[in-house]
Amino acid sequence: MGGLLCGSLLGVCIYWITELKGLWLFVLIGALLGGLIGLFWKTFATLWMRFRSEDWQITEIEIETFGQKWKLANSGAQRRVAWSLFVEIATRIATQPMSDTDGDNGIALKSLYDLFQYTRKSITTMEPTHMLPSHRGSFDTVETYALAMLNQDLRPFLSKWHPLWDAWRRENPDAACCSWDRHIAFRTDLRVLQTQIRGRAEGLGKIARVSDIGRFMNDTVYLKSNAQD
Repeated sequence: MGGLLCGSLLGVCIYWITELKGLWLFVLIGALLGGLIGLFWKTFATLWMRFRSEDWQITEIEIETFGQKWKLANSGAQRRVAWSLFVEIATRIATQPMSDTDGDNGIALKSLYDLFQYTRKSITTMEPTHMLPSHRGSFDTVETYALAMLNQDLRPFLSKWHPLWDAWRRENPDAACCSWDRHIAFRTDLRVLQTQIRGRAEGLGKIARVSDIGRFMNDTVYLKSNAQD
């Protein structure tokens, strides 16, 4: 009996809808569309925030047209590059300790060179960080940390030590690296470089939202001090 009643009501509604014309037809269509949007809005919004909130976030509001201007910044991609660079730096000789009697100078130089190439490729393929003109120059970005590490840290070090090491190694192919007359000077410069790059890694870690960055850096310093004792 209930099924018959529901079927009858449905038939009446369909007949009534087909007879609508003009304004009332558009009112009904709008109401139906509004009902569908309301029904699925929560699911759509949840999915959108899930997949897009990492890439786009409101960073600043300016008074402009209609009272507000929303500044959207693509931050998810920058955070992913920052995390990738942070991991590369934190797991290489660029920050990891090596006492004067351990390791190989040639391998260390190769690792630093690979880091240089990886960093340059990473920032070349990413979109640049966009900022409001009023904030340009007042914030560090992935690009500023990466380019500073390339041009101020790695490039001068490699330009100085790579040719010197290669020339000595060609003349002494079987000698232990600690017998190089510039070995101690090289390791001293390497420790200075590690301190500089560690600062870049901390900045990249903040952009990547790495929790407790100090613990990672402090562990590195602790290991380094133990290796030298």
